[in-house]
Amino acid sequence: EVLLQTCEEVVKCAQRALDLQATSNGSELRPVALGAEDLLPILVYVLIRSRMVLLPAELAFVADFLPTNMQFGKEGYALTTLQCANHVALHETELLNTNATRSEHLLAHHASLT
Repeated sequence: EVLLQTCEEVVKCAQRALDLQATSNGSELRPVALGAEDLLPILVYVLIRSRMVLLPAELAFVADFLPTNMQFGKEGYALTTLQCANHVALHETELLNTNATRSEHLLAHHASLT
């Protein structure tokens, strides 16, 4: 239930942002459908900003105990979407940390040469 509500709230916020952007441009409001390709980057951003360290464990717990009849409905979709966003967020964070470490080593090496 919480996973589904979280995804629904993120979609509502994104929809409001799109509506505000349309009205600020003087455009008329038109219904805009948000697909998975729109939702995933937003969820990745939200997860990174939330700094929820235990999220992978919590998602695994929910996946293990999600009733079979919910796995193929909205709840299953919300869980899978959050798992994907979590995977991307973890990978991006590792990539950023690796690049930062490399940059620090290069700067230190450059400083030692001068």
